[in-house]
Amino acid sequence: MTHLRLENFLLSSLAEDWMSLGDFLFFATRITPRVSTAADVAEVVRDLATRGLIELGGWSDDGRFEVWDVSVDEALHRIAHGFQGEAGYLNGDTGVPGRTEVFRANLTALGEERLSEPGDPYDKYGDPWSEVPHLRIAHTVPPWREADDRP
Repeated sequence: MTHLRLENFLLSSLAEDWMSLGDFLFFATRITPRVSTAADVAEVVRDLATRGLIELGGWSDDGRFEVWDVSVDEALHRIAHGFQGEAGYLNGDTGVPGRTEVFRANLTALGEERLSEPGDPYDKYGDPWSEVPHLRIAHTVPPWREADDRP
């Protein structure tokens, strides 16, 4: 099961735009650093997809996002091993997970509904990057409040 704080931030970000593996890693590294490897994040992707909160896909030949019509297991295999010329997180050097465009996730209607339950994570938990000048979002958002260990 995905850590609730991480889920809240991911769904909030997905409400704005599709997210790549690198985007998932960016949030996990700060919000749940003990479970932020590419393999850990792939399990977060699996959990959110299995629960119907996100759909998985990739870029079409004409540059549009296309949902993959495959099982979650097949989608996770593509993310791990690569697909259509893009490296998976198990391929290549250590920088691959942050750079690969092997997939993008999109928020589903169920994901939007789930997001409405906990509310805005920045109001609830603060800005995870409040201490990083080039990443902080705004002075009106409270500073980051460290998480407890509960999922």
